[in-house]
Amino acid sequence: MPRGIRNSRRVALLVETSRSYGRDVLRGIARFARTRQWSLLHEEMTIDALPPDWLTNARPSGVIARVDHRTVEPLRALRIPCVDVQCVGTFAGIPQVETDDAAVSKLAFEHLWDRGFRRFAYCGFQFAHYSEARLHSFKELAQAADCPLSVYQSPGEKDSPVTTIERSGLVDMGPMMAWLMSLQAPTGMLVCNDIRGQQVLNACN
Repeated sequence: MPRGIRNSRRVALLVETSRSYGRDVLRGIARFARTRQWSLLHEEMTIDALPPDWLTNARPSGVIARVDHRTVEPLRALRIPCVDVQCVGTFAGIPQVETDDAAVSKLAFEHLWDRGFRRFAYCGFQFAHYSEARLHSFKELAQAADCPLSVYQSPGEKDSPVTTIERSGLVDMGPMMAWLMSLQAPTGMLVCNDIRGQQVLNACN
């Protein structure tokens, strides 16, 4: 057997194609795979999809996945290396690659500050891990600058799938509109992600 085939690795990618962030993760993995002898196994999926039926029979060498409380045990049962690129919780034996949420908040705060804003607002989702992390950092920056910060988060349930938490922003439009109207102009706002941004724009319209 040719050496390249013998030493190749089959890596399963359980990463969503339904969001630009997931697609960017997949592009990055694909670029890296070109420098290694990797065969990538992937199908279109959403962020909260369960592991596909073909995963066991495909016998991958490893898996890069959006791991959560529903998927961690099926992935562990494969008994292969797994890397988590969602980071909604800490799972023993599974390393993680996460967005630097503090850097995201700092970049947003400095952008707004440079444009003269001295009042700030944050709109996110309760119990969405990335939203809570970005709010924490954004709040610290506003406090350090001695600037007021108004916060609105759609209520959610802990350990719910990300899409369920984000869907809550579609049913609390009234409270969000009231919060937006209470903000004193001019106020610079950070929203936790693109989905939240669209919801805020809908409320403004």
